[in-house]
Amino acid sequence: MRKSQGEKTNDNYGKPPLHLAADSGQSTVKHTSIKTLTINVSGLKSYGRIDQVRNLLIKYKIDVAVLTETEISHDMAKTFNIDGYKVFCPPHFTTGPRGKEAGVITLVAKDIAIYAIERPDLNNKEDTIPSVWIQLKNIKAGLNCIIGGVYRRNRKSTDEVKKEFLQLQQQFLGAAQSNKTVLVLGDINIDHNNPEHKLAKEAKDLLAIVEAANMRHLPNKVPTWKSHGFHRICKCSSRACGCQRHQQTSCIDNAYVSLVAKASLRVLDETPTDHFPLLINLQTDRVVKTKLKSIWFRDIAKMSALDFENSLGLQDWSSIYESNDANDILKTILANTNSSLDKLAPFKEIKIRKDKPKLSLRKDTLAAM
Repeated sequence: MRKSQGEKTNDNYGKPPLHLAADSGQSTVKHTSIKTLTINVSGLKSYGRIDQVRNLLIKYKIDVAVLTETEISHDMAKTFNIDGYKVFCPPHFTTGPRGKEAGVITLVAKDIAIYAIERPDLNNKEDTIPSVWIQLKNIKAGLNCIIGGVYRRNRKSTDEVKKEFLQLQQQFLGAAQSNKTVLVLGDINIDHNNPEHKLAKEAKDLLAIVEAANMRHLPNKVPTWKSHGFHRICKCSSRACGCQRHQQTSCIDNAYVSLVAKASLRVLDETPTDHFPLLINLQTDRVVKTKLKSIWFRDIAKMSALDFENSLGLQDWSSIYESNDANDILKTILANTNSSLDKLAPFKEIKIRKDKPKLSLRKDTLAAM
């Protein structure tokens, strides 16, 4: 008989020995990719800006989007809405220019937002740098990471610059202490590629903090900002020089990620503003135990009829002649038959992964499943 455990099947399969397990498993690693995007929107109240952002999110199937330089208040941020996404705003205590306190908002696709937890504990009540920290946590889906969206405004005051970089450093270190994968992205207004940048020292100091937090800067040589107009880039003393003018460019939008994380960065060509969007694929791994289904097979094709007949002849059949109970007689016949089969064609276990294609299996194996 052919059986998977407890099920009747064909003759060359049967119920396995009771001391053998019917199911086992093996561990496999599955990958979950979180598509994140950050873009400086140069004011969400600009005409058509929301539609432009929505089109980007739909086209690239974005899971998490960080919108910087939103130029909206806390009250407006709370009422902002894009279909299919949940909005997360900076803590209400974050200060900034009047009516523009919420300089950054984070959008999370609603199928992921159910696992999103706000983390205002990573902010400080004295913060003037708007940031949004969320944690995505769903162990079964491989989600357990912290994502921070940051917008650091251009400041004229040296003291304000120092203060905000200190705030940023504290937030980086606080997120790193969670022992989770961390991704930080946004417009920080520093260029790690330009040693002559006006904030080159601050950029270097921030990288030191990033390294101390067991994180790294995602490298990028493609400009993320390009000026609308053409400007002098020469060092001629005369303003009336004939040198060709160019658009100024810079990499002032950045992303930082945990050292152990697998992530890639790409600068998109299309943009509604003078900043180009950054698309970051963050990959998280989860270990899944794949269950194997066991079926038990007797290879009777290799058993000769003569050997089987001789084996049956050696069995004790006397009880069937001494009994008048049909059930007892049937039990004896089955017991003797199985005993002979166990000697000549013992059970062999076949393990099948349920998530694998079955095209390569034999027809009788498929039937047993």
